[in-house]
Amino acid sequence: MRWLVLTPMNNIYAPGALAGDYVGASAEVTAAVGAGANLLVGGTGNAFTLQPLSVQTQTGLNIAIGVSQFQLRSTAN
Repeated sequence: MRWLVLTPMNNIYAPGALAGDYVGASAEVTAAVGAGANLLVGGTGNAFTLQPLSVQTQTGLNIAIGVSQFQLRSTAN
């Protein structure tokens, strides 16, 4: 899985910079043709936004909303 990482921090490549707790939401809407979006916020001082890079298409009639939570831990010393 690949993620787009957005942050106002200067040194996002520092070891362990993405470590922390993340919470997010996802939503999908379909009326004949549809689309969806996912977004997670967290990390050091809630300074990171993670967007999974994915492509999806769907047809039919559907509404879906979800909440997710996970932890990233650093192995950097």
